[in-house]
Amino acid sequence: MNRNTARYWGLVLAIAVAGLLAAALQIAARSGFGSGDLKAFAIWLAPLALLVPRLAIWYADASERWPFAARVGLGAAIGVGAGALWTLVPASMLGPWFGAFSFPVGYCFMIAAIAGMIAPLMPRSAPRPRRGGLR
Repeated sequence: MNRNTARYWGLVLAIAVAGLLAAALQIAARSGFGSGDLKAFAIWLAPLALLVPRLAIWYADASERWPFAARVGLGAAIGVGAGALWTLVPASMLGPWFGAFSFPVGYCFMIAAIAGMIAPLMPRSAPRPRRGGLR
């Protein structure tokens, strides 16, 4: 597995975890009301988790020389936009049934997309130099 493939699947995992965690926190705040909607939310989250990493990797590479705050700010804004646009997909396909979700899935989609856009922008720690001596 090359570096870009590992990077892609790592972002898919980060988006899925962020979205499901946001949904679980919403459900916990409602004393468990809406737990039956978690499976349907996960199904609608999967395509978002597969699409956003492509955009995130491209954006991370294209904005490599920008100041860190600008990269994160614009990345978060793109994540909000991607999550909001993705919310329109299940809403248009489900029609009025979209309102049957017991928690705000749009916010959860946005949080997942923001996490996916910002994750590749975080600075990587430099490898520690080896010191002399036996190990």
